[in-house]
Formats: sequence, structure tokens, C-alpha cells
Amino acid sequence: MCQRVGAAAAGTWTSTTSPTCVTADKDLDIVFILDGNNPLDDCTTKTSSTPVLAGPLLTTALFPNFFIQQALAAGIEAQWNTVNQGNTRIGYQMHAGVCDFASSTNLRIIKTLTSLSSTINLLSGQAYRCSTTNNPVKVVQCAQAVQFVAGLGDRPTIPNVIILVMHDTQKYTAAERATFLTEMAAARASLTGTLMITTALPPIDPNFSANEQYIRMLLACPATGSCLPFLGTMSNTANVVSNLKLATAGLK
Repeated sequence: MCQRVGAAAAGTWTSTTSPTCVTADKDLDIVFILDGNNPLDDCTTKTSSTPVLAGPLLTTALFPNFFIQQALAAGIEAQWNTVNQGNTRIGYQMHAGVCDFASSTNLRIIKTLTSLSSTINLLSGQAYRCSTTNNPVKVVQCAQAVQFVAGLGDRPTIPNVIILVMHDTQKYTAAERATFLTEMAAARASLTGTLMITTALPPIDPNFSANEQYIRMLLACPATGSCLPFLGTMSNTANVVSNLKLATAGLK
């Protein structure tokens, strides 16, 4: 995508600068799954009122991670060079509890968006669900069953991608983590798309390494070396976007 800047006069064109070119990113259908569960910001220790509605209580000071992931979502949309209805489409869903396919109680389905301003307006009105029982596998299954359908903008010829934000996985029990590994392997096998995960933890967190190792297992990556579907920490938008470009380069 290139644009030449200059001036026209009576059949002539005088260029004032060289063409500005931006590489078009890969066309994708993305479902971005935000985390709305208690472990993200330990919301139950800060309020007895759930969900936490937009207002004076829902602030970045009390719930920083809730807002960091929203900044990441807006950042991806701003930095991906083809985010529009004709190229890359992004829908949003809130991971809050588990998924019941018979109801929309735990689904926060957002139809495809056309501008960054609509994304920011949408996210600024989101409630923090603060669910205390949560299963990351179920929300991936929800995205597959509910989001990746033609009625919500899915296109059969465009690669599907799920970006899942995960809170500190060490807050699950060892038994839960083992169960999720088995369930996620089955879920990934049935996906008509590619699962990618970003962690809510910053690299300085003492649990970051353990989280990375567990996420690698969820994604069937080796313990060391390259793991393209692991997008890194949500606190570094530029790095997540860079990793997303690498991870999706070969998708068809």
C-alpha cells in the first residue's frame, strides 16, 4: 500500500516526497478473547459487587490487567495494516466462567468492527465479569462454535485465528492444569483455525517462566526453542503484533 505526496498543476505532477509504502499484513478472521475472570486482578478481594460495571470502581488503579488487555486489543487493531471488513476482521469475546452452548450467559460476542474508534468505545463499556470458576478450554470451544460462523462475518477462504489472554496459570490447581492439557489438545484438533495465547503476566513476574512453560504445553510446543503461537506478554503490544505476524505468515 503506497501513497505519493505532491502537487498537481495543469496536467503536471510535482512530487514533494517519495511514495510512502506500508506492507499489507495477512488477511485474517480473528477472535480476540479477553479475560474476565477473578485471577486476572483478584477482583473478589477488592469488591463484593460483581460483575464490576463501568464506573468509579472499575479503574486502572484497581484492575490494571483488565485495562492492559483492552489496550492490547486496540493496539493490535491499530497496528495491523489491513484491519477492515474487506481484509482482516476482528471480533471480541469475554472469557468469563465456562461456555454453555445452550445460552449466551457467558458469551460476550461482538460482531465484526470497522474502525479503531468503535473498538475503543466498545471496550470502555465492558464490565469485569469477575468469574470465580473458569475453564480456558471452554471459551476456545465457544469461539469455534459461535464466532466462526458466516452470520458473524467468518469467511471460509480466510485463515481463522483465536487470540486468548490467560491470567496466571499457577492459580489453577495442578489437577486443573493437567485436565486442561488433555482437553485443550482435543479442542485444538477440532478447531478450524489456529489458537494463539498471550499471558497477562509481565516478564518480571516470578511466575512468568512457569506460565510460559505451561502455555507451551497447551500449544503443543517444545519446552525450548521456537513457539510461534505463544505471543508473549500482553503488556508489550509491539512484541505481540510482531509475533502475530510471524505466527500467521504461513497460514492458508
